[in-house]
Amino acid sequence: MSDNLHKSEVELDELLQKERSIQRELEIQNANLKRSYAELEESRDYYESLFELAPMGYLTINADGMITAINCTCAALLGEWERHKLINRHFSKYVTPQSQTLWNHVFINSKKSSGNKHCQLTLQRANGTTLEARLDYSYIAAKNKLSELHITITEIN
Repeated sequence: MSDNLHKSEVELDELLQKERSIQRELEIQNANLKRSYAELEESRDYYESLFELAPMGYLTINADGMITAINCTCAALLGEWERHKLINRHFSKYVTPQSQTLWNHVFINSKKSSGNKHCQLTLQRANGTTLEARLDYSYIAAKNKLSELHITITEIN
């Protein structure tokens, strides 16, 4: 009987050691995940600040022509100081009537081919003034999410 008791104690000891080893491994993995998450957040914050403070306007338009993302510079170019007011608005609202035909052509044809393209449009700010702008754009046909048109806007003086 004491042999069985001794054998059970040894097995229990081995199980406890194995459990401690697994726990240490999990703690190491958890620490690595926390470090990776912190690095990822830092990287995201860095690129977000580059996007927000860029000297040119950046915006993203979905397949329906709605603005889904826009940086502060672009919002200022369009005369809207509260960027959130531009989200889910049609970009065409900011294209002058004289440039609407060209914009419609650009928007429709951007979906038909890949690569970077550009055009020049007259845009209308929220206050009614206009600006001549160069748009550099690229249509991104995404597999796992909705496709988007990425645009940079530079004011032409």
